[in-house]
Amino acid sequence: MKIFEYIKSISHWLWFSFGLSLLPLLFKMWKLYTINNEIRIKECIQMTISNGELFLICIPILGVAISEVLKSERQKITIEIIKIWIVGSAVCISVFSALVFSEISTNTGNSIDFIFYTSIAVFLCSIFLCIIALSLQTNKRELNNGK
Repeated sequence: MKIFEYIKSISHWLWFSFGLSLLPLLFKMWKLYTINNEIRIKECIQMTISNGELFLICIPILGVAISEVLKSERQKITIEIIKIWIVGSAVCISVFSALVFSEISTNTGNSIDFIFYTSIAVFLCSIFLCIIALSLQTNKRELNNGK
């Protein structure tokens, strides 16, 4: 049953937290692609992400990680230390994302490649933290159920 509970938790997160938060970016890429048929998909992705919107998407993803960790009950000390690191990292990355987005939106002299790769890196870190938080929460539910 452990694997099914984990799959359920991850599926819920993928559809309702992750998928819905990406919809505005996907619609923007679709619009860019349909307006200009000569543009490649890679260029559409880079044009969309280089505006910094992916930083805004990271914040609700990290919010899920913080929420999952804070609503869990006390566990072994090693898990508690991991939870502290998850929350601390999620808060730092959220603040960083908000600051970088405000800089991007007000300063036009930023490198498009730098923004693109930085936002991808922050986005992947956000996903990684959220998956760890979800797996910690799933393990705690199993211990409470006696499985």
